[in-house]
Amino acid sequence: MKVGTLLEELSQFDYDDNLVLYFLKNDELKPCKLESIIDANYEDDEGYTHIELTIQDIQEEVDV
Repeated sequence: MKVGTLLEELSQFDYDDNLVLYFLKNDELKPCKLESIIDANYEDDEGYTHIELTIQDIQEEVDV
């Protein structure tokens, strides 16, 4: 996904709206939280820099 595509999708929402993240595990949606956003500091074959989003399973925090 390109950053511009994500920004375009999010632009239809109010700046102060809440963003809820989920991931699909075994055909079930699980809530998660954004753990980090980092510049991966490498370019692909087309010269585009990669940005990585890391999500964390909220259930992991409960299990600890």
